[in-house]
Amino acid sequence: MAAGAALQLTVAASGVVSARLLGVEDRGRLALFWVVTLVVTQLVTFGLHAAISYAIAEGEDPRVVCARLSRVIVAQLVAAPLAVGAVLLLVIDRSSAMLTAAAPMLAAAPTFVLLLYGIAIAQGRRRYRAVQLNRLLEPLLFAAVLVGFAIAGSATLAEISAAWAGTMVIGGLFAWRQALGAWVPTQFANSPGAQPTSVRELQKFGARSFFGSFGTTEHLMLDQLFVALLLTPAGFGLYVAANAFSNLPRFIGQSVGYIAYPEVASAGTQKERRHVLRRLVMLGVAFIAPITLALVACIGWLLPLLFGKEFSGAVPIARILLVAAFLQGVRRVLTEGSRGLGSGVPGTVGELVFILALLAAMFPLVAAQAEQGAALATATASGAACVALAAVLLWHRARPRWLIPRG
Repeated sequence: MAAGAALQLTVAASGVVSARLLGVEDRGRLALFWVVTLVVTQLVTFGLHAAISYAIAEGEDPRVVCARLSRVIVAQLVAAPLAVGAVLLLVIDRSSAMLTAAAPMLAAAPTFVLLLYGIAIAQGRRRYRAVQLNRLLEPLLFAAVLVGFAIAGSATLAEISAAWAGTMVIGGLFAWRQALGAWVPTQFANSPGAQPTSVRELQKFGARSFFGSFGTTEHLMLDQLFVALLLTPAGFGLYVAANAFSNLPRFIGQSVGYIAYPEVASAGTQKERRHVLRRLVMLGVAFIAPITLALVACIGWLLPLLFGKEFSGAVPIARILLVAAFLQGVRRVLTEGSRGLGSGVPGTVGELVFILALLAAMFPLVAAQAEQGAALATATASGAACVALAAVLLWHRARPRWLIPRG
């Protein structure tokens, strides 16, 4: 909970300061750089970090697992900047100023891969302090750099882009070092129930939980990718400002989810695992619901106060996105819990329903209501995905053989 609140504060502070330094249009361009980098990099990993978490939670040595996957991880480290660069060339203006501003993303991409694996390894070992520290380090560093820019009085898009990439490099290297460093015991071979997992099995698990392992909204940011392509930079800047306040319910859901995955996976029988999952879902709802209601009540004056009057048009967008964020936070707990049950399929089904519903709703609603239409499309898709995921889990409970455990 504390980590989720701290993450929301740092992200909101970064959004406010960068918006005031850059204005609406350049703030939208910066967000486009971020979205492309994070989306493409996570597509390159193809959910493999989720499989690592599950294998380690069942008792495997993280160093052995990573050694087994070393060739795959190195290939991803090489492919990530190449893929990010190719996509950026397709979606941005190829002027010298824009190319200079986008270039630091090539350094951020491979270290973001390391950050994903570092968090996954710490999560599998149930080292929750390490998980939360790895989540917080990069945003805190970036917020501190932005405060320095604000004190100096100005900053260009290229400077802020380079600052974000630099903090991502530090965060990724730190997470990887901590994941395989002193916090992790050296011997796992004699852990009860531990069995070697082949690369093929890990890849299968990662593929099955591909979308569910990170979330199309929380990490893949598919809604923002669509909005960035459909709206003007100014419109996207309003959407991003509104979305800054909807992060807190999602962050709380992620915090509970980071615990739900290894806790459910390490429980004994499937009945015990389902019991742990039910308790954590109720805990998540109990935390997320009042926070969402409080933000809806105060967003009307809070957003213009922090971002400035030119962002007042983001208030109705923010209220809609907060509803979507509540549903996404609950879905994140359900998704992580389903992975703990031994299958990434339910979470992936929920994310695929989200994608299909978003595609069906986004284009007509954006054409009719622009930024508010995009927010309505996100909320509609979030509701459909949450219902679909809950239905799949209930159906799976009645048919336990549908579960596909490792091996």
